Amino acid sequence: MAYIDVAPMLDDKVFTGRIQGCVLEQSRLKDVTDDTLAAYSLAQPDSATVQFSYFFGGDQAIVGDYASGGQAGITDGAILSKVQYEWENVKYVLHLEA
Repeated sequence: MAYIDVAPMLDDKVFTGRIQGCVLEQSRLKDVTDDTLAAYSLAQPDSATVQFSYFFGGDQAIVGDYASGGQAGITDGAILSKVQYEWENVKYVLHLEA
């Protein structure tokens, strides 16, 4: 991972759109009356996506995959796994924990 690879990844609209699609899908699978991040993500999808994107930017493996293959080098499965893994961390960072 090189830090110079993070900026283009975070600016890649197709890649962030894929993250947003995943976040929205995962939000719809949850009970929005119980999961504050799911409710927030559906109401403020751009803001939620940006926060998830920052966690992607800090992941050496994902940045490395992006650097070697662009957004196409990152599978939907990798995006789903990362979103699911970081769900509670994003909730905490956004002060949405119950």
